[in-house]
Amino acid sequence: MNAGIFEPDLTPTGLLISGGRELHPIDLRSGAGNFFLKPNGVFFVTATGAHVVESTEFRADGVLEATQSGPLLLRAGVVHPSFKRGSSHRAIRNGVGVRRDGTVMLAISRDEVSLFDFAVFFRDGLGCGDALYLDGVISGLAVEGSSVDEDTGPFAAAIVVEERASAP
Repeated sequence: MNAGIFEPDLTPTGLLISGGRELHPIDLRSGAGNFFLKPNGVFFVTATGAHVVESTEFRADGVLEATQSGPLLLRAGVVHPSFKRGSSHRAIRNGVGVRRDGTVMLAISRDEVSLFDFAVFFRDGLGCGDALYLDGVISGLAVEGSSVDEDTGPFAAAIVVEERASAP
């Protein structure tokens, strides 16, 4: 699944850490568009688990993978304050959430949906306390055995889920 918002030249709009190496710094500036709708956030993975935090709270110590995007959908189970029930601003959306037990939930809408409804789905449907909007319109998800729509790419970064190799 595509992993956040990127510029036309495929550079990240904000933080990108891969393999423990910062490839692009965090962006705390103000601006227009979904990425800059505060609070925005960071999805990151450490050796002990995955998390979603507000961008201003992010610390890079021990982070293996991270992507910054925006807006935050949920923070501690509370829907982003700018989202309104019944909003007519609808699009295909994808995002990532983390449950209290640390389970990562990835979701993409099949139909156009408001940010409010997408946030509520993460909270009430998937049981996430924290969730981050990753992208819209070009959102794509590839699942083994399914076809991929070639018109959604290219992706500058992707969140990939792989089965862990068993320990010897």
